[in-house]
Amino acid sequence: MYKYFLLFFILSGKIGTAQVTYDTVQAHFAINESVLDETDKQLLSLLVSKGVITPATNLVVIGYADYLGSENKNLELSENRARNVSDYLVSLGINKDLIKLCTGKGSVKREEKDKKGFPADRRVDIVMETTKVEAPKIAPKPPVPVATTPSLPPDPFPKTPLGSSFILENILFYANRHEIEDESLPILDRLVEDMKTHPNVHIRIEGHICCIHNGKSMAEVSYKDAILDATDLGIDENAPYDENEPIKQRYRRNTLSRNRAKYIYEYLVKKGISADRMSFIGYGNLRPLVKDERTAEDEAKNRRVEIRITDR
Repeated sequence: MYKYFLLFFILSGKIGTAQVTYDTVQAHFAINESVLDETDKQLLSLLVSKGVITPATNLVVIGYADYLGSENKNLELSENRARNVSDYLVSLGINKDLIKLCTGKGSVKREEKDKKGFPADRRVDIVMETTKVEAPKIAPKPPVPVATTPSLPPDPFPKTPLGSSFILENILFYANRHEIEDESLPILDRLVEDMKTHPNVHIRIEGHICCIHNGKSMAEVSYKDAILDATDLGIDENAPYDENEPIKQRYRRNTLSRNRAKYIYEYLVKKGISADRMSFIGYGNLRPLVKDERTAEDEAKNRRVEIRITDR
């Protein structure tokens, strides 16, 4: 059974001097299931303890089902899912009076059909309304000059012990996407040459992100480690997939830290580095260098790619 939570911003509007933001958290269920199991409860508890859902937040809880089953059955299933999520949130200290709506919408209508259904529609949407007072407007600071010729430190492999890692400096990704900007490609080409210089070195490419805990980025809680990660907007979640791909990996393929590491992995393979010498992984915000991000510099330190030597 695979379930996950996805946090993303869907709407933002201004009222007077306050800004009202509507965020949505999705809870996914297995087919024909409406009861929260321990994993569901742990993930909901995590969102409450992290302050993503607060006891003073206005909520709308809406359940859905996929197109498998009859219309009446799907309506009942979606209502039960919404009610169970709502009841558990109340047990976590969420004010019941602030749950403005708890309902089920039945099945999600789709033109394309599959006998296995569509797992992403077996869900409950928890829509949260938060209001923030606008801070006084401050004149923007002059832009910081950006180096036009980023470079990788000379051959970091000899100075990096087995099991340790070094940060791949000056790698610039497009915002909320896994693709690298063209000006950073020479850094990857230099990494290719270093890998060719040391043919016995094996590496793991590790992606890390920032800014999740304070709500500045879209986020996903991974099923395995209950970590927060960003959503890769460069991946179409409805794109065709391999039917033999494990369903868990199918839903994690839009995880930003993983996809940024994978991009570098695939670039090195394309340039002639054996895939047998490499692996990749995304850690989300699980391993921050700065745990309490207060400045843009703190965020930049956490938003990184590391190269770890696994064998030589």
